[in-house]
Amino acid sequence: MRDFPSLRLLLPLLLSLTSAAALAGPYETDIPILQITDFGAFVSARSDVPSHVSFHVRDGRPEYFAEVDCVFVTNETYPLIYLGGYWPCEGDTGIGFWLGEAFLKIRRPFLQDHCDVARKSYAVGLASQDTFWSSLGTVGECKNTSLSLLGASYSRPENWDFPINQIIA
Repeated sequence: MRDFPSLRLLLPLLLSLTSAAALAGPYETDIPILQITDFGAFVSARSDVPSHVSFHVRDGRPEYFAEVDCVFVTNETYPLIYLGGYWPCEGDTGIGFWLGEAFLKIRRPFLQDHCDVARKSYAVGLASQDTFWSSLGTVGECKNTSLSLLGASYSRPENWDFPINQIIA
């Protein structure tokens, strides 16, 4: 049988690293929450009346503070507000949104060193919520959809929290 001296040296090191990792425990941090306010959308039933969506996004953390309005109005190139991917919000924050028929997703980039913008070393946080649109006014359920001959209006008058549930670096 062959002797492996390097394996005898490596085994205790691996055991000590695994026991140290087990003692360290998980790293906990607060989940960043993006707050959406003043959400409104209109899906037109007529081709001569444009559809639109608008809302305000706020990241209130002092070290990553950002506020931006997100607005999209349909046109000949983009005839639907339900886009197939992220659309940029106003300003230079890099925040974007993706509205689907049953969801709203927010994309929020974070510079690792906000003082060194030229580095462009950042992570992207993603947050998503189902919309739960309802035109019913039943007890205990919010009515947030109005239907008319022109189309459907959707609103969220209360604050809408979007916890970042995925980070890509």
